[in-house]
Amino acid sequence: MSDYPAPSLSTQEASNLYQAPGVHPQMQVSDPSVSAMIINQLVRTRGWVRLCSVVGFIGAGFMLLGGLFMVIGGAALPLSSGPGQSAAYGAGMIAGMGIFYLVFALFYIYPSLRLWQYASSISRLQHSQQTVDLETALDRQRSFWKFVGLMISIILGLYLLIIVGAIVIGAAGALNI
Repeated sequence: MSDYPAPSLSTQEASNLYQAPGVHPQMQVSDPSVSAMIINQLVRTRGWVRLCSVVGFIGAGFMLLGGLFMVIGGAALPLSSGPGQSAAYGAGMIAGMGIFYLVFALFYIYPSLRLWQYASSISRLQHSQQTVDLETALDRQRSFWKFVGLMISIILGLYLLIIVGAIVIGAAGALNI
């Protein structure tokens, strides 16, 4: 036998005995301030982030205006231009492109908004120097990059479908010769 008394563990402590150690709330470091160097580095990027956000908003605005003009212009075109000729196809094509531009403008607004929020979070961090504002700023940045990554994945998938479709159509055309 041992000279030391056996430790008494509660059932919860005994069940967590073989798990990786975690950070307990009472053991967290309570330094809420962020170093000046970190804040300085983020502040140096804030102007560029704000510029990219503003350019994104302006681009989305132009796309919205262009899309609206295309939809209205396509709807205003006459449906026939003369005997045997139909302009409905052209009018529908213009209106369809306008709808495409309207939808695509929405894909510009979301990342521009996230960049704007990120720049604003950097400003709050500069004044408060609190960890919670740093976490908010980094979360806004993460959200922006997540959206960009998803859009890149979708676009690459569409490219793959287009390439496969072109190969299939080309092969089908070659077999019918």
